[in-house]
Order: sequence, then structure tokens, then C-alpha cells
Amino acid sequence: MSSLHVEVPLDTAHADAVRAEVERQLAERPVGWLDVEGAARHLSMSPKAVRDSVAKSALPVHRTPTGRLRFRPSELDEWVLGEHYESAAS
Repeated sequence: MSSLHVEVPLDTAHADAVRAEVERQLAERPVGWLDVEGAARHLSMSPKAVRDSVAKSALPVHRTPTGRLRFRPSELDEWVLGEHYESAAS
């Protein structure tokens, strides 16, 4: 998997407009729980990469009473954006 990182300097007004649009689009996404495969699709990662990230405590994750991994799309989005989260895996 390859990635691209681009930095575009924005003035405050444009940065605020971009942030508002991203927040609006994220708010329109369905709220629900994702399994490993759903989280992998959401993050454009393989299921193995998701499991490996969970094992390293690198992804925000929740567990069902039977131990299955579940993810909230909003927490994954925050993780992608580099926001701080508190893992509920413990």
C-alpha cells in the first residue's frame, strides 16, 4: 500500500472552511459499529493491518462481551486525523 502526504498552506479562513466541510461530511456518515473487515475498508487497510494495529494499541477499539473487536467510524476518523483518543480495549 502506498500513501501520499501533501501539505497545502491555507489561510485561516480557508482552513476553517475546509474543517467545517469535513466535519459536515463526517456528521452525515452513518453511525454504527464496524467489525475488523469494516474498519479495514473504512481505513483502506487490510484486515491484518487493522488487527496488528490493535495488538500494538495503535487503533481505538472496543470489544464485545465475547471478545470480538468493534470500531466506531468517528473514532477511526479522529485517529486518521491524528486526534487524541483513549482506547477502550482494556
